[in-house]
Amino acid sequence: MSSIVATLQEKAQQLSPEKQTAALDYVEFLLSKETPTPREPMTFEWAGCLSDLSGQYTSVELQKQANLWREEMALGYLSQDDTDQDEQ
Repeated sequence: MSSIVATLQEKAQQLSPEKQTAALDYVEFLLSKETPTPREPMTFEWAGCLSDLSGQYTSVELQKQANLWREEMALGYLSQDDTDQDEQ
């Protein structure tokens, strides 16, 4: 057994049962950070969802329009936040 593991074991035995449980929870938390969570593969279910706009926009125009929509949404959220702060 390595010296650090032995030291941890000695110190853990000195803790109250409640603090031993808390220490175990913390160790499990640290272990969960070490193990990467597997990611689902991308499915591209969304592909073709905007095909009804193909007669209205080219792909480049659609990208620009999507950016405008995002900006409008962000500004809408910001103005909503400003309204919320004014009410306080």
